[in-house]
Amino acid sequence: MRWERNIGLQDALDIYREISRLVSKDIWQRQRKSVFLEISANSLLENFLIQANSIALGLCMLQEAVEAKDSEKLLNAVWDSKGYSAVNCCGAVLRVINYMNREERGRFVSRFVDAIKNPDKFPGLMLEMRVALNFGQRGYLMKWPESGSDTSVDLIIPHEKGLHVECKAITRDKGKKIHRKKELVFLGAIKKRFKKDKLPIGDGLLRSVVVKCRKRLPDSGRDLMGLVDCVCKAYIAKSSLNFNDDFFIEYFEGNVKYFSCSEEEKDVISRGLGHIADSQHLEIAEGGEGVLISVQSLDEENFVEKIYRTLNDAAKRQLPKENPGLLIAQIESMTPEELVEVIEFDRSNGYGSYFFEVANRIISKPDMAHVIGINFFSGGVFVSSNEISKETGRMYSFWNKGSPWWSETFARMFDPITE
Repeated sequence: MRWERNIGLQDALDIYREISRLVSKDIWQRQRKSVFLEISANSLLENFLIQANSIALGLCMLQEAVEAKDSEKLLNAVWDSKGYSAVNCCGAVLRVINYMNREERGRFVSRFVDAIKNPDKFPGLMLEMRVALNFGQRGYLMKWPESGSDTSVDLIIPHEKGLHVECKAITRDKGKKIHRKKELVFLGAIKKRFKKDKLPIGDGLLRSVVVKCRKRLPDSGRDLMGLVDCVCKAYIAKSSLNFNDDFFIEYFEGNVKYFSCSEEEKDVISRGLGHIADSQHLEIAEGGEGVLISVQSLDEENFVEKIYRTLNDAAKRQLPKENPGLLIAQIESMTPEELVEVIEFDRSNGYGSYFFEVANRIISKPDMAHVIGINFFSGGVFVSSNEISKETGRMYSFWNKGSPWWSETFARMFDPITE
């Protein structure tokens, strides 16, 4: 998620100086060093790691500009996507902690530091900030329970019947058997083996290899390299193979034009060969055609089931039944425009979208009467709390007005602020 706001150089400077008082500069410097060490070992990770670590890398850029006392360098840092993300995110952190007591503030800053070190935690933290700023700017008192257990919620609104709010960021890796980073590590190891063993590539044919895992890629480095060996054996033998009964390697070759095609045509060809659209493809080409390799799980839930299971589990385990509960899910991969299309579909067809399906399956259960609503947020830009609305495509709400806890106040908690 990006936080958009008009930022001047003085704003950026003030935000950087304040966040550097709360967090040691060594934290983001060490993270940058770790990122570039990983990239040097596997170039396929570069885009993934730079995007995932944009906050840490942006803070490093800001630090260098500030310490150099170079206003032009600071301007370039702020206009860079990484520096811009860092300033906006840190600005949001500073605004959010103004609503906290001292103990809550300390815990939240620790979570921010943890997210810099483990950037897969940033989507959830940033969603929580997005929601907290919405409530805070509307004058709601908030409490942040001490986290650390699977049964704690993210926020409590005390004077609204003790409303408990649980936020879930549904990322690309949420519930997936094969996470993007591990996928890239595996494909990088295959690429290195191809280069080391000088395997034939550009002979006018397209060679396709699909590695299908019964569940996940191997956890141990030794087993992972064993699977890499098996992929290379299948490629050399020009045949499909099994590995440990848990992995199936499908091989295909033919006079199929792929590398000279458009991206749309490539997508059609790759899907026809068994490569799924939601997986990373390794493409190696020399001369004529080349090789196309991907990995996928045979035991994968569809996206709607992932959303349903995530929210249903949260409603059962994290929202106490003696208080009203609100679930907020952000679909990281969905743009505001796509969410508008879903809303318009339901308006035109009397509901029927997968968001409606998920919300209805949960709210209609007799044991879910404590869930007063489910809100779906799109990913993308967050301008201000007033932008959280169905008109902008940033939120789609489903309210459980039959709940014994229901109050019309809940439905107005995300209304635009009027001056």
